[in-house]
Amino acid sequence: MNLSSGNLNEEQIHDLAIEYENIYFDFYLFSDFKIIANKYQEQKYMYHYPIQNWIDLNYILHFDGLHSVTIGEPLIFDIKKVKTLITRSRDNIQLRAYPTIGRPTVYNDYPGDHGLCHFWVLPQHVYLYENLIDVMDILSDDQEREEVLCDYYINNKPWLLQLSSFFKNMTTNVIGNYVLDEWAEKRLNCG
Repeated sequence: MNLSSGNLNEEQIHDLAIEYENIYFDFYLFSDFKIIANKYQEQKYMYHYPIQNWIDLNYILHFDGLHSVTIGEPLIFDIKKVKTLITRSRDNIQLRAYPTIGRPTVYNDYPGDHGLCHFWVLPQHVYLYENLIDVMDILSDDQEREEVLCDYYINNKPWLLQLSSFFKNMTTNVIGNYVLDEWAEKRLNCG
């Protein structure tokens, strides 16, 4: 949502958030998020993009209207510390992550970056994050791909084939069957 080009003003957004229990607003501009989440205390607002460093995480947590925080690299690799900080701040802030992106597109032209060192979670390893992440956002710009991804995660189907076929922006030949639970667990807090 963008306040300057949207059809809703601040008061209308607030009224909708109050009137409908299941409506939350996702702002693509941090300046818009700040205006609303600072003005209104109902926890109905979130900033769309992943938070990637400690100062930004501490900063966003001070807004009363904050509903949830999406965590990105490298913070996602310190997820237990992130969860502790958020819980100390307020109990009811949801923690979100994108488990299917793999290497962010900004690194697509970086030679030698095969994607393994970025954040991704196989469906068979979601259980490791159950007490840490509240929402795993399964997103794709291809509807058919998104349906397949959702099927694997919802039905807890293990992915055993090549990782590059499952995760966006991966160029590795590693197969899911080689990714052991112990290695996936180390990634929770590898920094």
